[in-house]
Amino acid sequence: MVSVGTHRRGAGVGRRAVAGLLAAAAVTAACTDTGDPAPVPTPSPDESSEPAPSGVQVAVVLATGGGPTLPTADVEQRLAELAAERVGDIARIRPVVIDEADFVPDTAALLADGGADLVCVIGGPAVRTVLDLADRFPASRFCALGAPRDDLPPNVDLLELDHEALGHVLGVAAAELAGDRPVGLILGGDSEDRTRRRAGTRAALAASPVVIDAAVEDVGDATDLVTGLDEEVEPAVVVVDTASTSVADVVAAIADAWIGPADLTTDVPAAIAWSVRVDAIVAAAVDRLVTPDDPDLPTRLGFGEGVFTLAFGEGVADRVRDATRIAADEFARGARDPLRAVTRPRPTADDDDDQDDQDDQDDQDDVGP
Repeated sequence: MVSVGTHRRGAGVGRRAVAGLLAAAAVTAACTDTGDPAPVPTPSPDESSEPAPSGVQVAVVLATGGGPTLPTADVEQRLAELAAERVGDIARIRPVVIDEADFVPDTAALLADGGADLVCVIGGPAVRTVLDLADRFPASRFCALGAPRDDLPPNVDLLELDHEALGHVLGVAAAELAGDRPVGLILGGDSEDRTRRRAGTRAALAASPVVIDAAVEDVGDATDLVTGLDEEVEPAVVVVDTASTSVADVVAAIADAWIGPADLTTDVPAAIAWSVRVDAIVAAAVDRLVTPDDPDLPTRLGFGEGVFTLAFGEGVADRVRDATRIAADEFARGARDPLRAVTRPRPTADDDDDQDDQDDQDDQDDVGP
């Protein structure tokens, strides 16, 4: 199923028709010269049309089915806000949401043929689609998510998401959440990107007391994973590779809290839900179209470009929120390596007791006789 908007055209055709009539009138006057100059027709105020908005026409094809997809939220609203913020650069953004990946190539082709200056394809066979359409529609520019390469057509941009940084931040949050019961960390079902998130997660959890790292394919696997946990060894972070709602329900049931993609709904709400902002991807592609000679424009998008969103659930402690935001900010500033292992272990319960005793002693010293 494909949901599309309308496409406004025709203003240019009207102007060309007027120009043609004026040219014909000039030729007729020259051939039947009576000595008096022919009057030049001028449109009356009520005949003038509203000028077309300046900027590029952008189309976004978002595949939401037919395979693993990135979790997104409020796509149409945020794209509308982007168009309003970038008046002059963007004339209009037309989102097209598709629930069947097979329809992606034809939909993108129709949008390019309809006059879109930029067509961004997200989800489904995105890279293959934009590469196939580049030669057919040289006047349009195309973008998709994928690893940049040197042999791209001149009208194609591949933008890469910093999944390692996202995984690292999720690992920091999981380590802070770990308490008396395990914390479930669900990395999603898109295999290639999930592998990259897992690399960042492993680095963030390198110093955590217990991490169970497993690929979970079905509910039986999840149940075996749960029953195999050593209840006397706490805390634990359970990292699973899945986007299945049924499996996530099992993970959430045994976890004190769980972290996962925003489009994964379970009986127990997520403590932290992550998603990808499509408008940030489109904004980066627009930048590359309107300022093609800027060498500093990024092809790798992460926290610095605002492409990841982390939504905290109710009851999440301030220390968890603060640690997560600090890590995300460090990545935004380029001050942290997502693959560098965290070597400072999270304080245990005994460490907390020792610190409380020290704080009490400090208070006594401060008060003093």
